[in-house]
Amino acid sequence: MFLSVGVPTGLYFQFHCGLEILAIALLCLRFLPFIASKPKSNILELGTGISFSLAWMANGLDAHSKLTGTDNHPHLTEIANRFFGQDNRVDLVCADGAQRLKNYTGSKFDLIFAEHGRANTASSMKPWRLLKLGEFTLLMI
Repeated sequence: MFLSVGVPTGLYFQFHCGLEILAIALLCLRFLPFIASKPKSNILELGTGISFSLAWMANGLDAHSKLTGTDNHPHLTEIANRFFGQDNRVDLVCADGAQRLKNYTGSKFDLIFAEHGRANTASSMKPWRLLKLGEFTLLMI
């Protein structure tokens, strides 16, 4: 298990953890609203699932921010839509996150968030190339 934090200056860090990974994960989740609170943020989440982490981030968004959640499982995307389908700040996409990273040509992101197995895939796709200069990606495995 590892926690990766990267910045688009070419630096990329991986912190290998043992049992403390749970504490780090809970700390990161607790601070997701703060991390997402930058005005006019553009945020990508890979592996949204039923939107647990997305909910934490959405709590910190202002009215001009955009949060895109992706998951390749239609049933999980449907569940997430039940919670966030009416929120115009949130866009939920049923798609493969790795392909989305590979083929993405839109505006750069302020934050890319992936947890669990999606972080391995995201890491191999060099997500920092899609980040605004000085921003970061948070990948938790």
